[in-house]
Amino acid sequence: MEKREESPTEEPALLAQETTMPENLDLKIHDATAKTELKDLEISFNFEKIELIKQIVRETQNNLRRVNCILGEEMPKMEEKIKKSFLEADIPFMQNPAPVNIMARTVSQPDVAYGESGERIMEGVFNGQNMIGADGKEYIVPANYASKSKLVEGDILKLTINVRGNFLFKQIGPIERTRVVGTLQESEAGGGWCVNSGNKKWRVLTAPVTYFKGESGDEAVILIPKNTPSKWAAVENVIRSVETQ
Repeated sequence: MEKREESPTEEPALLAQETTMPENLDLKIHDATAKTELKDLEISFNFEKIELIKQIVRETQNNLRRVNCILGEEMPKMEEKIKKSFLEADIPFMQNPAPVNIMARTVSQPDVAYGESGERIMEGVFNGQNMIGADGKEYIVPANYASKSKLVEGDILKLTINVRGNFLFKQIGPIERTRVVGTLQESEAGGGWCVNSGNKKWRVLTAPVTYFKGESGDEAVILIPKNTPSKWAAVENVIRSVETQ
């Protein structure tokens, strides 16, 4: 019997197919990987945009609160000036005008909210010493709390007054701040402390100066609003002079 010879072309053809398929498969995998990475990049970029938008919205809301509280604080002064100008011009001024609550026109929520236990809750702006509430009233902030929390003029606070009359403050909207190094000085009238840096001066609370045992001439590190002018600053630390130690 004659032996059947195997075709020598079958194996090379099979090898050719085996060599071409992985190349096409590799291209498809590479293309799919590139699309996945691009999609992940788009998702990451969208999350970053959303976080940035949230940050802008929060800061805008805080700025609106600050404007509202400042307007509420200035209303009695504005009314007194208007009344004085009317009297100087000999124009009759209504002595008992209907109360106007400017905050009601600028704030969508009530000035004061009430909790389930009857506690009063309100928001306000820290003015360097105390809180100016959305109702236009000034509420005393304990100096120790303001110093420990390093409150800066313009910070948004929430005040809760419980049924026992206790005042509980909480910082809910810190203003953007920056550090400044200046010279600590006691007021000439003995009525407090200030920090000078260049041609600028900021008043500071006595409590942190006492805590750090600061004296006139010491260096002080203070926190001030980054983008708005202020009269007050928060003391972050005091660098005492060797001579005073």
